[in-house]
Amino acid sequence: MNHFDAGTFLILLALGVAGIVISFKVGAVFKLLGAVIFFVLGTILLAGYDVQSVKITSDGTTVINETNYLIGNGQEDPNHTASWLGWVFIVIGIIAAFMFFTEVLPR
Repeated sequence: MNHFDAGTFLILLALGVAGIVISFKVGAVFKLLGAVIFFVLGTILLAGYDVQSVKITSDGTTVINETNYLIGNGQEDPNHTASWLGWVFIVIGIIAAFMFFTEVLPR
């Protein structure tokens, strides 16, 4: 199973949401940034990646890898929870792109 780092995922998600929220005050370019980020996150989830964080602890003799899944469960599952969330992110990206084009293009 493919894995994507949870920290990177959360940073991208925060940047996407912040870009869309800031765009209402600053300008339309941030909507485009948010749209691109949500398209990327949706594509990552639709590709079947699990979003996980790994914590490695060692007491000198043994090494313990603790995996925490944010999205997914680490198993090959055709009804993967990431697929519907990926489509939600794609739809948010489409809406943000539509809002960008309605602000930028002349009427």
